[in-house]
Order: sequence, then C-alpha cells, then structure tokens
Amino acid sequence: MTVSSEYFAQTPDLSDSLSDVLTAVRFTGGHLSLHEAAPLTSVAFDAGQRSLLIVRTGTLRLRCDAGEDEIELGEGDIVLLPFASGFSLAASAQPARANTAHASAAWLRGTFHLDPHFAERLLSCLPHVMVLRQVDHGAMDWLETASRFALSEIQTPEPGAGVMVSRILELLLIRVLRLWAKEPKAQASWLLGAADPAIGRALSAMHIAPAQPWSVAELAKVAGLSRTVFASRFLTLVGQPPLRYLIGLRLDKAAELLKRTRQSLWEVAEATGYTSDAAFSRAFRARFGQSPAQWRKNPLLGQA
Repeated sequence: MTVSSEYFAQTPDLSDSLSDVLTAVRFTGGHLSLHEAAPLTSVAFDAGQRSLLIVRTGTLRLRCDAGEDEIELGEGDIVLLPFASGFSLAASAQPARANTAHASAAWLRGTFHLDPHFAERLLSCLPHVMVLRQVDHGAMDWLETASRFALSEIQTPEPGAGVMVSRILELLLIRVLRLWAKEPKAQASWLLGAADPAIGRALSAMHIAPAQPWSVAELAKVAGLSRTVFASRFLTLVGQPPLRYLIGLRLDKAAELLKRTRQSLWEVAEATGYTSDAAFSRAFRARFGQSPAQWRKNPLLGQA
C-alpha cells in the first residue's frame, strides 16, 4: 500500500532509523562488571566481546588491539569498542586531571551482542574506538544515574538482576550513540542524519515504508525542506544521496525478511519495493554476492 508523503509530513514519528537499525541487528545487553586497578598495574581483556566502558574513578590508559594509539581516560569518560577488539587498561600512578583525586582507578565494563548478519549498517558508521570525554552535565547526570543503578544490580543482585542489567546496558548504548552523533568528529552516516530533525524525519519515513515509491521531492516534503536544500543536507549528513540510501535499506530489509520469515521471494520483493522477481534478484545479488534463495539457505556465505 502506498501512503502519501503528506501523511508522513503531518503525522508524529511512528518509528525512527536508530530504533529500526537496533531492532534489525537484534541488539541486546550482555554482562556488566566492575573492575579496579592499583597504580601502575593493568588489566587485559581478550577479543571477542563488544564492550562499553565507563570510567568511575582515577586515570587510565587504554590500548586497543585494533592498532590505535594509547588513549588517556579520566573520570566520567565513556568508551565504546563496537568491533569486539581486545584491549587493556592501565592505571596511572598519579591523576592527570586536576579534578581527579584518585590514583587507583575503577571502571564499569558492559558487553553487548549484535546479530552479525545485519550489523553492517550500525558498525559502518562507528570507529573501532569511540571515546566520549566527560559529556555535558545533563547527559552525564543521566549516565551516572544509569551506571549507579546498574552497579547496585551487580553488587546486590536480586531476582531478575540479569534482565535488569541487560536492559540498562541497552539504554546506555542508545544514549552513547545519540551523544556520538552530536560529536564534531562523527562521520557522515545514517546515524548523523538521524540526529538532524529534518533529515531524521525523512529517514524514519523510509524505514517505516521502504516499499514506498519515494522520490527526492516527496522525501523533501516529509522533511519540510525544499528539494535542493534537502538533497544537499542529506548528502552532507548521511554521506550518500537519498535514493541510494533507500536502495541499500530495501536490500537490507529484504535480507532480514529472508532470514527471519517464511515469506516467498515474491512477497519479500514486493515488501521491499521491487515489482519483479528478476529485478529484485539482480539487485540482491549485486549487494550480497548471491541470490535471495542462496542467502536464505546460508546468509553467512554473503558476508565479507
């Protein structure tokens, strides 16, 4: 069913691209732990788990197996390691910041999981090591409250603590992604576009109705911008033209439907905006390196 662009322009958001992507990748929080290190000692973590770190006290030096230079961290800093790299944290002998009174250091480490089949859209816009430095006061208050709540769950666990910790980690990661999208160093991506009210509305419309025969003019109307301004801002923030983004989104949605539903190939093609099996199969093969039927049998074969 085709819905008019006026509907999306006049209706409050029914969804958003960040929620849609996190749902598609089956993002879930995992384990949360508290760590401490005495001055001049270090703690190493093996590769294999995606990590979120929150420095509670002291000064640390982070070294990541991904080849990044050593990074100094202080109280209130947040680090996201989305590619499951191995890393180590060493406590400095003395605080490097005037407002840090601790020589030893303590930090929270949370792990999280993504479906590897569909993680590309999320991971492609993130660096191997994402550092947020003592974020603005309001955001820090929120993160501090959430981390304290999580800490109480692991120090004095009660029934349901595992689920509580998992949900808190999910909330923390969503907040971190929102904050990262506002960082000057964030690269052009759907995440940066989602943080812009106008472009975010157009992205939401595409994610809600990927089969809609969108034109740039219709998406501009949803965004409340002129066609020229919309196309330019979308390219600047997202890093690709609107309709190219739509094609990638449709094919990612198709891959998800093939893996997670029993819909026929024609039903999947129709649900993602293709009017013929042949056109759908050609586009799908170009994107994933195999036919839709082959992907359904073994999607891992199409992963680089």
